[in-house]
Amino acid sequence: MEYTFKSLALRFARGFIAGAVAAMTTIAITFKNWEEVGTVLSVIGLIGLAGGISGGLLALDKYIRADANKK
Repeated sequence: MEYTFKSLALRFARGFIAGAVAAMTTIAITFKNWEEVGTVLSVIGLIGLAGGISGGLLALDKYIRADANKK
């Protein structure tokens, strides 16, 4: 059980980072003045959420495949 949790946690972390970085590099964040900082931060938050969803899906896939391999 410990191995499965560690494996899922690492898969989630890798997916989270990869998803967030990929989205951040494809979205050009340019702002002209400091009043737009709030908007930029909210966009970055949404990108992080997308990375979290991606990481969660990868971890779920890993869990399902690991459980299927044990049977």
